[in-house]
Amino acid sequence: MPSLAASITFQLLLIGLLGLSGCSLIPDYQRPPLPVPAHQGLWHRQDAAPAAGVDLSPDERQLLAAVSAEALLPELVGQALAGNRDYRITQLRVEQARAQLGARQADRWPTLGLAVQRPRQRFADQALDERYQQDLATATLGVDAFELDFFGRVASLGEEARHQLLASAYGQQAARGALVAEVARLFLLAREADAQVFSAQAMAALSDELVQRTRARIAAGDLAPAALEPLTQAALDARQLEQQRLSQRTQAYGALAWVTGYRLAPSPSAAPAPAGPPPELPGELADLPSSRLLERLDV
Repeated sequence: MPSLAASITFQLLLIGLLGLSGCSLIPDYQRPPLPVPAHQGLWHRQDAAPAAGVDLSPDERQLLAAVSAEALLPELVGQALAGNRDYRITQLRVEQARAQLGARQADRWPTLGLAVQRPRQRFADQALDERYQQDLATATLGVDAFELDFFGRVASLGEEARHQLLASAYGQQAARGALVAEVARLFLLAREADAQVFSAQAMAALSDELVQRTRARIAAGDLAPAALEPLTQAALDARQLEQQRLSQRTQAYGALAWVTGYRLAPSPSAAPAPAGPPPELPGELADLPSSRLLERLDV
């Protein structure tokens, strides 16, 4: 029986060691989600809710009100300040410089250390306990080694850290102003693109109507067939211009979505539908995943 019990114990111990050898404390790497929408044509990320917008200063609100009276523009600027990754980097640099300044200022003062101990010793034998028992309490207050700044070296390092903090803070303010101005500029470009698309679509519709009426007059014998050719070419040019305006509008709204961190971006405003059928996109370009950009060597 003892040998059987020892054999079972050894087998269990061996199984436990093998199980522990297969374990790993290294966590599985989870790639963070890309800061872009999953597919083209989306103006916001589906996996990220709109972040809480940053409060704008009165001067910024006055500037945006002078740019556009739409209430959407200040909201877009607030979302850009909250979700733009480049602006977030400037904020982190300010926090880093502030922590560095605190560390430099702490170097100018010594560090105090306080330790309290109370060792106690007791014996089971009463005679030994009365003779050798101990009940002591000690407190130690110490100062670690620090540099006496006779020549101002530590003070100079602190002054350097302070200037670095000021430079980072001013850099953040400049980045904030540039981001506000960029959002306002892209917003105006997007609205201008809307107007250009509307004008191009109206011109294309008028050109198609003129072609149809000319064909009707040719069929009635009022005009010669040669009068249709320049009108048809003009209608084709109008359709081509319409597609160019649509592409430019898509680029404008895409740039606006990128600046806001793909968290809150307006979709292109509704425009009258063109008279002719829109051109179909090739199958390999329709609903193209954004992850395909990772396969390009130039990105």
